[in-house]
Amino acid sequence: MKQPNEARRLQLIRVAARLFREKGYERTTVRDLAAAVGLQSGSLFHHFDTKEAILFAVIEEAMETSIRRLDESTRSTPDPKSKMRALIRTELENLLGETKEGLSVAFFEWRSLNEDHQTQLDTLYQAYNATWQLVLEEANASKHLPINPKLLRRFLRGALNWSVAWFQEDGYMDLDELAEEALNMFWRDGQLDF
Repeated sequence: MKQPNEARRLQLIRVAARLFREKGYERTTVRDLAAAVGLQSGSLFHHFDTKEAILFAVIEEAMETSIRRLDESTRSTPDPKSKMRALIRTELENLLGETKEGLSVAFFEWRSLNEDHQTQLDTLYQAYNATWQLVLEEANASKHLPINPKLLRRFLRGALNWSVAWFQEDGYMDLDELAEEALNMFWRDGQLDF
């Protein structure tokens, strides 16, 4: 069970993610944040030292959750194709689900962080990419990828990130179908000669 302060802190992070995404970090005031969670402006500083610390917490929480989900999605998956499907599906879920706002804030607002915070987030970003890299190397070794794994990751990152602009949950396809279609764009069931 979460402690009251921990639960309040998480509430602040989630509300800040929403406000930073809607209004932008610079245009969101401490007063906006406090009002959205029913606190006095000064009370926010019981949980965070600065507004920038809130921004860092928003991005850190979204990235740590995303990394954990990616790792869990491939842990018990037996083969490279299933792992690729799981990674694509999980990344879509991260981008379109509970961490959507925090990841959007990460994408657009990370430059507002000081150098130390940026360095800490870069470490998380490297961990996120490490999971992808391992699975891509395994898939490449299985000779089912018709494209360089590093280039494939860049294309996938761009395509999957852009899904936030057009994907609709009540649309013509769900996340499982979208993940399968994305996988089918590059996965070849017969081994390739190269």
